[in-house]
Amino acid sequence: MKKIVYTLACMAIGTFAMAQKSEMPPMRDQQERKEMMEQKRVQHMAKMEQELNLTKAQVSQIKAIQDRHQAQREQERIKNQELRKQKMEAYKKDKQQMDDEIRKVLTPEQYAKWQAKKQENMQKKQDMMQQRRKLMETGKDRKWGQHSAHGGQKMVQPQKEKNK
Repeated sequence: MKKIVYTLACMAIGTFAMAQKSEMPPMRDQQERKEMMEQKRVQHMAKMEQELNLTKAQVSQIKAIQDRHQAQREQERIKNQELRKQKMEAYKKDKQQMDDEIRKVLTPEQYAKWQAKKQENMQKKQDMMQQRRKLMETGKDRKWGQHSAHGGQKMVQPQKEKNK
């Protein structure tokens, strides 16, 4: 009997906790993010200094280590960004090559119809992405549901739209 009451109480508390609406903070610009990260770093260093009773020499050595690793991470980020650009260029080149090959197979009318269909599909995807962004800004994204208080997201099955 106690287990049943305990289980029901946990379910009720969980339900109320999940039902609370939590607003996502607005996206921050890069400069604001850097400032926030630096503040957290300073706070973390002060806490570490206090908890571990670090000497000034230890603090400066740790800061040097952190700076060195931060620079390495920044270099890695830039390298990854360049790799992404290269991959995108290769993808576009491959896509153009495929398009040229298909053009040789299709008649001019078929090719024009195919291009129109591709453009229509692309426009649909762009419209869906805009809708998704708007929903995400308001925190009412159908696919992911409301954002929970702890920052995680619960999965909600999207409703299928009826074809018109």
